[in-house]
Amino acid sequence: VVLVSATDDDINEFIRQFPLSAHHIHAISLKGCTLTDRGLEAILDHLQVLFELELTGCNEITEAGLWACLTPRIVSLTLTDCINIADEAVGAVAQLLPSLYEFSLQAYHVTDAALGYFSPKQSASLSVLRLHSCWEL
Repeated sequence: VVLVSATDDDINEFIRQFPLSAHHIHAISLKGCTLTDRGLEAILDHLQVLFELELTGCNEITEAGLWACLTPRIVSLTLTDCINIADEAVGAVAQLLPSLYEFSLQAYHVTDAALGYFSPKQSASLSVLRLHSCWEL
């Protein structure tokens, strides 16, 4: 499922209109959305079999929001052009997603310190790491 320019209200409407999606949607892409941390948390709580998440240009999502709502069942994560993503977001990913297989990151404010969050244990599961435009690495 791809949602473009979605707001928190759109997310709530999606959840209300498609209750069965909770057990059938395995991947979601949110592009250019103005949803907040609350909207992200709502959709991730609703989609109980979700294992692939893409956030592109979602500038209202914060590092605190990722800490609050990332769930261990996510094995593929793409964070692209979300202005509030920096080292702490990578920390959330490393700690909350122990089975992460694929991680694509394009973030201007991520430093070398962010990669230190990943443990040697994760090297067994993390097979694909893409870093784009991470100028401070």
